[in-house]
Amino acid sequence: MFCYLRVAGATQVNSDGAGLVLQASDMLHGNLLLHGWWDTDVSFITTELPEYMGVTAVAGVRPEVVHVCSALTYTLLVLLAAFVARGRARGAEGVVRALLAATVMLAPQPTGATPVLLGSPDHTGTALPVLLLLLLLDRAPDPGARARWYTLACGAICVATAALFALIIVGDPLAEVVGVVPLVLACLLRAARISVIRARRPTAEGSELAVAAAAPILRPRVRGRRTRRRVTGARRTPHGARPATRCCSRGPRSRRFPSQG
Repeated sequence: MFCYLRVAGATQVNSDGAGLVLQASDMLHGNLLLHGWWDTDVSFITTELPEYMGVTAVAGVRPEVVHVCSALTYTLLVLLAAFVARGRARGAEGVVRALLAATVMLAPQPTGATPVLLGSPDHTGTALPVLLLLLLLDRAPDPGARARWYTLACGAICVATAALFALIIVGDPLAEVVGVVPLVLACLLRAARISVIRARRPTAEGSELAVAAAAPILRPRVRGRRTRRRVTGARRTPHGARPATRCCSRGPRSRRFPSQG
């Protein structure tokens, strides 16, 4: 964060950052809904203003608040991007995923993008709640588990997602493009994949039923072949001798006693 603070300190503070600092100070004094302010269509009241309120409460009303908030925002972006990229992977795979995402975002361009990412607020802080939402969805229960609380957990996650998106859109309508539309497309693709998998299951079940129905017809033939092999493979006895047979009766075996007389 200290490196980002040095980079952010080299940028100029414009009227957007100064206005947010004054609004944060007014909200700290009790005007939470900013009565009397003529605000723009992008107010950042639910995305970056809470962060400005916290920094202003500690540092006071001064230009350095904009630099501190920019550095803090980008530091949290790098960390959240690493956690989202790791997903549910653990071990070496999870470390590689997290490092790859963090490396891509670790060092922004020295010119061009730096005033946008580490300067005055310009939709950069909107990515923080969106990444938090993606992290929440990634920690949703696995549908393969089929636990008793699965339906309740999914309902709670849907309500939390809708509420969080509503708060983000109030502060920055750009969240509809960078958050709502990709999430809806991902849900539609997942629903199409699930429907295709369910459409293939009846064919597999039908083949299993066909094999089960044909099993009684195939069993006598298999038994006949086995009995033939047993008969043809019986040992031949010499001429005049009787083959050895087993008694099939379940009674006690008869014993031969030597004849008397």
